[in-house]
Order: sequence, then structure tokens, then C-alpha cells
Amino acid sequence: MSEAKEEDSQQTSAISFLHGKTRKKLYKILKGGEIILSEIPGKYAGWRPGKIFGRLDCRSGMRMKKENRVFFHTWDDAVEEGYRPCKKCKPTPED
Repeated sequence: MSEAKEEDSQQTSAISFLHGKTRKKLYKILKGGEIILSEIPGKYAGWRPGKIFGRLDCRSGMRMKKENRVFFHTWDDAVEEGYRPCKKCKPTPED
């Protein structure tokens, strides 16, 4: 497999794995500069090239390519990673 295709497959937003007999979905979340796997989906989605993040229901965010997406559990996590809030959906720490 080429390096580009391998990298794309590693950047998908969710992974399924078998735990006993149940299949659990793990989400890739950016936290502390590293991608962690979490059973809890992120509350915010970010756009890597522009370092912008917004709510999951933001129409601008829904248009971005999957390979450019990153997810965050909290508003603070996104800001600590250097992302700025979207000017359309205007996420706040209280969301």
C-alpha cells in the first residue's frame, strides 16, 4: 500500500473493533498534540489546514474532506491545539 493511502486510512474518524462479542466504535480525538482513541465521540470538529474548529452541526464543517478533519472533546482542547473558533457557527466553551 502506498504511503499516501496508508496515511488516509489512518486518519479516518472512527474505528470499530471486537471486544468480546460486541463491536465497539472508537473515535480518533486530538488531545495534547496526539491522536487518542476514545469510545466517546468528539463534540467539535476541526479543519487541519486552516486550524479552524466548530460544532458538529456546522454547515461549513460538513463540507470539509474527511482526511482534513480532526475531532476534539472540549472547546479548550481545540484552543490549546492552536485552532480558532468558526466564524459561522461561533462555538463557545458553554456549548
